[in-house]
Amino acid sequence: MPYVKKEEWIRRLQEQGENPPTSWTVAQLQGRYAEIMESEEVDDPHKGLEEAMKAMKKASRQKKAEFQRFLDEKGVIYGKTDTVQQLVCKAEEQITTKFEVSGKEVMGFGRHGALTMREVMEDHGAYAQWRRTIMAEEDTSWRRRRFVMYSEKFLAEKKMENEKGRKTGAIPENPNRKPNTTMHPKTNAARADGYKTAPQNFELGTPKSQKSDFSLAEIARLKAELQQMASDKAGLEDVKDLPDAAWNLSFIQEFLDKSAHWQTGVVERSIQSAKAVMSAIAQEFPDMSNDELFGRAVWVCNARDLYRGFSPLQHASGRTPDEDMRMFETTDEKPLNNDLMEDGGFGQNIRAICMAEKAFIEEQARQRVQRALAMGHRKTSVYAPGDLVYYWRKQQAGKTHQNIPKGRFLGPARVLATESRQEGDGRVRPASIIWIHRGGRLLRAAPEQLRHASPRETLMEELNGPVEIPWTMTALATSPNRRTYHDISHEVPDEEEWEEAAEHPVESVDPNLEAPRFRLREKRSLESSVPSDRPPSKGQKMPERRGTKRAGEEPARGPLRPPLRAVGSREAHPEDEQEIVLQAVEIHIEMPDSKRGLKKLTANPAAFFCQKLKRKQVEVCERRLTPEQKKEFDSAKDSEVRNFVASECFKAWKGPDAPEEEILGMRWLLTWKYDEKYKDIGGRKAKARAIILGYHDPNYAARETSSPTPSKSGRQLFFQLCSWKKFAIKKGDVSGAFLQGDLLEEQLCCRPLPEISKALGVEEGTPMLMRRAAYGLVQAPLHWYKSVCSFLSSLGYRRLKMEPCCWVYTEASGAVNSIIHGHVDDFMFGGDPQCDIHRGLMEKIRQKYNWGTWEEAEFTQCGIHVRQLDDFSIEMDQSKSIEELEEIHISRDRARQTSSLTTDAEKSSLRAVLGSLSWVCGQTHFLHSVDVNFLITTIPVSTVEEILQTNKVVRAVKKWRDFKLRIHAFPSHEPLEMTCWSDAAWANRPNGKDSTEGIFIGMSTRKLQAGQEEDVTPIHWRSSKIERVCKSPAAAETIAASDGEDDLLFLRNLWSEMCGGMIDPQHPNVGARQTAGHLVTDAKNLFDKLYSPVLTVKGSEKRSSIEALGLKENMEGACTSISWVHGDAMLANSLTKTSEKHQMLLFVQMGFRWKIVYDEGMMSAKAGRKQGRAALDSDST
Repeated sequence: MPYVKKEEWIRRLQEQGENPPTSWTVAQLQGRYAEIMESEEVDDPHKGLEEAMKAMKKASRQKKAEFQRFLDEKGVIYGKTDTVQQLVCKAEEQITTKFEVSGKEVMGFGRHGALTMREVMEDHGAYAQWRRTIMAEEDTSWRRRRFVMYSEKFLAEKKMENEKGRKTGAIPENPNRKPNTTMHPKTNAARADGYKTAPQNFELGTPKSQKSDFSLAEIARLKAELQQMASDKAGLEDVKDLPDAAWNLSFIQEFLDKSAHWQTGVVERSIQSAKAVMSAIAQEFPDMSNDELFGRAVWVCNARDLYRGFSPLQHASGRTPDEDMRMFETTDEKPLNNDLMEDGGFGQNIRAICMAEKAFIEEQARQRVQRALAMGHRKTSVYAPGDLVYYWRKQQAGKTHQNIPKGRFLGPARVLATESRQEGDGRVRPASIIWIHRGGRLLRAAPEQLRHASPRETLMEELNGPVEIPWTMTALATSPNRRTYHDISHEVPDEEEWEEAAEHPVESVDPNLEAPRFRLREKRSLESSVPSDRPPSKGQKMPERRGTKRAGEEPARGPLRPPLRAVGSREAHPEDEQEIVLQAVEIHIEMPDSKRGLKKLTANPAAFFCQKLKRKQVEVCERRLTPEQKKEFDSAKDSEVRNFVASECFKAWKGPDAPEEEILGMRWLLTWKYDEKYKDIGGRKAKARAIILGYHDPNYAARETSSPTPSKSGRQLFFQLCSWKKFAIKKGDVSGAFLQGDLLEEQLCCRPLPEISKALGVEEGTPMLMRRAAYGLVQAPLHWYKSVCSFLSSLGYRRLKMEPCCWVYTEASGAVNSIIHGHVDDFMFGGDPQCDIHRGLMEKIRQKYNWGTWEEAEFTQCGIHVRQLDDFSIEMDQSKSIEELEEIHISRDRARQTSSLTTDAEKSSLRAVLGSLSWVCGQTHFLHSVDVNFLITTIPVSTVEEILQTNKVVRAVKKWRDFKLRIHAFPSHEPLEMTCWSDAAWANRPNGKDSTEGIFIGMSTRKLQAGQEEDVTPIHWRSSKIERVCKSPAAAETIAASDGEDDLLFLRNLWSEMCGGMIDPQHPNVGARQTAGHLVTDAKNLFDKLYSPVLTVKGSEKRSSIEALGLKENMEGACTSISWVHGDAMLANSLTKTSEKHQMLLFVQMGFRWKIVYDEGMMSAKAGRKQGRAALDSDST
């Protein structure tokens, strides 16, 4: 480029609207002009690509037909059967390839998929080089091909820039440094005026001829202007219009998004470093001005910080300051005069520089340690004996040539054992060596080489059958004639190798082939290069290999079973095709035909197939049915078709044809229904249900779906009312309930199943109008509930406000004649069989719906066996559900590792078993509620000890499989009352800080409150964690009593409404006062507070006193009395402590009878036992 004078550069800048200072050099003027020219470039290919992709994304959110018309306009080639997701992928590829590759494009793959191609090339050069090498050897996707194109373009541009720099004599730019196109040319003239602490005859900065008009006053003025702009809440447009002083002072503007935490974090750390340096210097030099402190801090940060191997000053100017902080190349050294050493300030300046550098280094170290602590520890996987794993190897068996050493995951293999180490204190912990077995070989591996098999890989391995290990590790290790094991623990992959192996499928390699351990120095013959499974022909010499057997030795052990081969495979020799044994496994899974289903399939195919396989364990595959079974399901289908026809669910569609995407589909759901009542026909009955594919509904997300369900307390009170009123209980099951609901108001189009179309006399595949909310529609349960409510209201039933799934029929006097409690399509009816009103209502209900079964006195409701005795009392049990409980399988060796953390599979088993136990204990079996509650909270941090404890609870519950919960038939003329026993255990949960509350509410007569032994019906019980951390046992007892009183208030309102009373939710105390309530506690401190006429807030537990004050007011408003009992008479003790079950055991042994023990002396249970008093003995009543 020819030399241009300074006047010419000034003229060119003035033509562009610039007015450069006259003090600028030619280099500064030239750099400013180049910057303006770059900023005026408008032909940006990436901008056109962004607009095209934005338009495509917008069109993809429209209907499929409109999206296809958009693609036709753009010339995108696609298939007519492609889904929307497939159309988007093809459009993205074909539109992108029309534009020139740009560094602003996002990678879209790999570990740096969120970065642009330019950022990857500049910031991650090693990764980019590795990617280019890998992709050059294999067929890659279009994104990878574009990255290769850009990388070649990027390297070519860098090469030209370096050659240009060598020709002009300029310092070559660091190839790994990101160019800053916004760098102001005045940054090339570095200044250090802020360090003028020496006399005028000794300058620490640049010479006078190179110094600019830098001034701290201008910095202060610019700072004030920026603060004013921030206070005015100026937007980006105002920030871009920085004052001219910013350019004169070499300020560079960069805009950071407030959500870009990875950028704002860097800025905040830089500010912290500057503040730390200023603070350190200020402590040593208190008289130094703030401006000088700030200048020294900025200078040391720019000179000592490192970014990609260079300091900021080196990035900006291409050099580093000398020992006198001068930014120009010179070999001149200035001598030091004695005057400078005495009072000129040279020594103070050097000490300040050292102090600044020391403070900066310490601050950088502190930030590094802080970031390291914040990162936490890398999550390690735990491998237990028997786990199915895949192992990574650098060299693979059967691979004779590799351009570069790649690695792959091989397997599957089984974990046999893990090495352990004994600490100095005797504890045993796992070591970093894991022994695995595959194909008759023993491998010594490191945990970093292994990964757990996915659910799909585990399932495919289990299809091969059980794995048999014909040898033991002891026998193999002591064998003197062959190699004992293969040590592969040294082949640990790095992060990039692990990622590359994870992106490729698992290598299918013969497990009996060993990995090559030696390099071949010469070519091999064709016969020796082709692997063969055939034995050598007669006269042919078997080539010997190092480590093979000699004559007379035992032959090497072959594979344990033939490998699984696909149909049509030709792994044998062509001349042996007649002897090929084809082995295959067929898994029939229906592919989704909806957008949502296809999206789930493409997002995670393994999870989709596993979910389908689990569902097939419940569903019945029609293709695999025997002729006899097919007849049973054909009969069940005919019954379901008759229900659809009888309900007139479908009607001919009138009007214009509905769009295809708005037409709902149907499918059959075939299952076996197991029950003891089907023991005459093999113990099971075929059940077929036609289901609407409701997720095809275009308004699926906007439908109302919140249908109420009954509560356990509501069911218990229903049974108690029937026993108390001497009502007979019947249970009915509505057949095809949803088809018997009211007509749908909205119009939905559906394509019926072929069997239904044939019964209706229409052509198969004809869309029809749906008139009923059949099974599968998301709004079907709520629509059925509203239909039932409407019908029962027309008969005179009143729905309860406290229990929406319960309806009562009352006379004018308020007496209840009939009561109904329902769960979806299963209804329980209670009423006097001799009452004409009740019989008439039952007749109308039976005529309204088509009932499948109608049972009386003994039935099963929601998995609970219910039996009404002759005296109208009721017994409930879950013996069948308890028998189905299974312990978690754990080996003997694993059981000894009690302190070892559980694996993900073991945690899943814990959740399954404890979930079943929680349901059993929450419905009928309250004896082990606290044990299950404690174990559930330990699942995230569980160990093998928790598995053993869970199995122990399962065995304990099974011993009580015949346990029956009893609902007493109290005399109908005696009013019933409710009593709540509340207790708390302070800081007794597994984590050592949380507390447990236990609440037990029972129904009884007035005799219980009078101190007499009386029958008690369990209505509500729970064992749970107190949400707040309590400071003392008194605080825990107060919270437990408050929660118990809250539950008691709800149940008293529900019972009053169930007995025919009217409830006002805005005044719950009025409804609660209709039923007497009592609160029982064993906390003396709480009892004294609640029993005293006036409660005073005092002492250290003021928060607890305030809560007790609120509890006292609530009890007074609801007329709730309070009593104190000792620990052995407190039923809720068994719900808070695992070691105190004797209260509940005594309660059950007494036939669900109890007594409130009164003791004026308030003697504790321990003192009473010393005096020989029984648990329910009292001084007075």
